[in-house]
This record gives sequence, C-alpha cells and structure tokens, in this order.
Amino acid sequence: MHNRILVLQQVPHEGLGSIYPLLRRAGAAEEVVPCYHPDATVPRSLNGYRGLIVLGGPMSVNDSSTDPVLGAELRLVQEAIAHDFPTLGICLGAQFIALAAGARVFPGPAPEIGWDEVHLSLESSRDQVFSGLPNPLPVFQWHGEGFDLPRGAVHLASSPRFPHQAFRIGSCVYALQFHMETDAPMVKEWMAVNHEELVRLGRSGDPALEHDADTRCGGLAATAEHIVGRWLELSARRGA
Repeated sequence: MHNRILVLQQVPHEGLGSIYPLLRRAGAAEEVVPCYHPDATVPRSLNGYRGLIVLGGPMSVNDSSTDPVLGAELRLVQEAIAHDFPTLGICLGAQFIALAAGARVFPGPAPEIGWDEVHLSLESSRDQVFSGLPNPLPVFQWHGEGFDLPRGAVHLASSPRFPHQAFRIGSCVYALQFHMETDAPMVKEWMAVNHEELVRLGRSGDPALEHDADTRCGGLAATAEHIVGRWLELSARRGA
C-alpha cells in the first residue's frame, strides 16, 4: 500500500501544524510541495499517493486561470474529485475543492478571523469522519472568501456569515473552510505576518486572538485528531 500523503502548502507560515504528528502516528509519510517557492513543481498526477491535503493561504483560487501554480493545483484537485481520491482541503484547500466541483467562490460579507464555532448539519451525524464531534464545534477561522455548495455535495457544517463551512464530495473528498490544525505558535505567527490586515480590520492588538491561543488550541488538537484520524483510516482502506 502507498503511504505517501501529498501536501500542497501555499505559504511558509501555514503548514501542517497538529496534523503532522497524526500522520506520523498513522505511519504515513508526507511529501510537502512548497507551492510558494519559485522552483516548486506540483505533481501532474496522484498516482503513487495515498491521500492529498491542500492547505490554506491568502490567495484566491479564482486566480487559477492566470497563475500557473494555482492552475496546476486546481487540476490535481479535479483529478481527486473525478476518482474519489482521499482529499482533505483546509480553508483555501476547501475553496479549491468547491471551484473544482463547479461551485462559485466569492468574497464573503466580512472576513472571519479568530475563535469561533461552526454548527454541524444533520448529515454530519451520519458521516464517517464528522460523526461524534461536538455540536457546535469550536474552530479557528482566518478567511475572507466563501463558496456555494457544489452540486451533489453533502453539507456538513455552517456559520451565520458563511453557511457552507464544510462538505463532502463522494466518499472521501472533504472540504473544511475552518482551521483545526493551528497550534498556539502558528496563531501568533499568523498575527505577526498578517499585522496590516488586522490593523485594517481594527483587530490589531486583539488580546483574545493571542491569549486564547494558549487556552483553546488543545481543543483544536482534539478536533484535528478526530477528523484527520478518521480521514486517514478512509485513505488507508482505499489504498489497501
């Protein structure tokens, strides 16, 4: 069985976070493509991989028609959907899945940044990955764009401003608009990297963002263990 998980990383500061030890525990070997690096090459095919993880970033998937790297990522996600290949898209990764499935990706009414909750759908209680999660589910958010629910997708989670927070296509392609992989150092690094955005939104120096990172990331890690652990089980069964 193939044990390699292909990871598409958009920017240096948005890595695997708490997902990394879960991959190690499952015996999976991640192959990270630093899509931000000028010499990075996105694989043309998913052959030889057990799963695909597409991480977040500040760019827009709507630029995939003019940006060659984003275009290569979109084609890979389209292949994953076509073959019901085990895929986990987080934030921008979820938007890639939505666009690849023919749905619209667009700016939301206002950015969602910080600690929040998403409400799980009735369908989530019957889902192989989402069943058993607390409802509402505490998460971390940092995004401005959202998406329509693709035709045929199973709706899994929502929030008041972004009604489509998670969905599944087929049996093992999962899109999560929210973050559950962030640990406290990542949250603090995102605050530093995105300082100008926080100033523009009047969130500069927001004590809850940094303070709550030390108290709430443990809960996020438990959510990541639940979601990623079950998704890895699906990928293992598909690759057996």
